[in-house]
Amino acid sequence: MDEYKKIANVEKKIDENAPHEVILILDATTGQNVLNQVEEFNKIIPVTG
Repeated sequence: MDEYKKIANVEKKIDENAPHEVILILDATTGQNVLNQVEEFNKIIPVTG
């Protein structure tokens, strides 16, 4: 998750408004664990779509 945060920080250095959209795509076959993944990811980088 730290890598995603670093990517977002680099994007913000280039463009103050970045990231413009954050879309999280997950495989439904992971089951209930996907809910935990979404919650943790959303804490680091808010999902917009």
